[in-house]
Amino acid sequence: MILEFDLGNTRCKWRLRDAQAAIVRGHLFTTGHFSELDISLSLYQSEIKSVWCVSVVSETKEQELVDWCKSFLNITPRFARAVKACGGVINGYTEPSKLGADRWLGIVSAHNHFLGPLMLVSFGTAVTVDLVSMNGRHLGGFIAPGVNLMLDSLASRTSRIAIDNFFEVTSLQVGITTNEAVYAALTVMLVGLIDSGAAQLHKMEIEKNIDVVFTGGDAGKFLSLYPEAKLMPDLVLDGLDYVINDPKNAER
Repeated sequence: MILEFDLGNTRCKWRLRDAQAAIVRGHLFTTGHFSELDISLSLYQSEIKSVWCVSVVSETKEQELVDWCKSFLNITPRFARAVKACGGVINGYTEPSKLGADRWLGIVSAHNHFLGPLMLVSFGTAVTVDLVSMNGRHLGGFIAPGVNLMLDSLASRTSRIAIDNFFEVTSLQVGITTNEAVYAALTVMLVGLIDSGAAQLHKMEIEKNIDVVFTGGDAGKFLSLYPEAKLMPDLVLDGLDYVINDPKNAER
């Protein structure tokens, strides 16, 4: 069995799988400790043979995972990093290693799934939009604050704007309450970001069908505005298989 981790800014997603399918999965907050998984994984402890990870957290947090894996499983985890090329994808960054590893795995996974031009939108702590050409070239992307970051910024930097914590995509029209006005503005800003990415990709991939791929914790909230989008919640974890199994591109 393989234990996989996606160590994000807010949450650490994990799943345990065999060669065919996921067996058990879950998440913990990044501020938590990996020992919280001991009970969930104790039944499979002796059967776990590898630990694969993608990470955007600090080296200190990564070391916590390494220490837990060695203590609980007697396994040293392997971390996937962004590189110049992997899985038929060419990294579009001028310094390939600077591309976020989670974005890289999502791009590689999506390209291998759809095999055509695509726009990948990840709705997490940050919202990222990445464009990939027909031949697998990463064309670059956008990075913006995610929904909760924008809401937190308004709440902490203003004194008279009271906002409900739960964000819902309700309308692109102007609001007649504070919540409606804030939510509509955030929706309009993110829709503008996504539509701009799509327009640029259409100019580069003329007369080709373009797949729109959504992933990340808030992705489901935007599906009503993009019914053509494919929701792939495990996209980053799925990318581990491509990167870890490429001997040139995985950290040993």
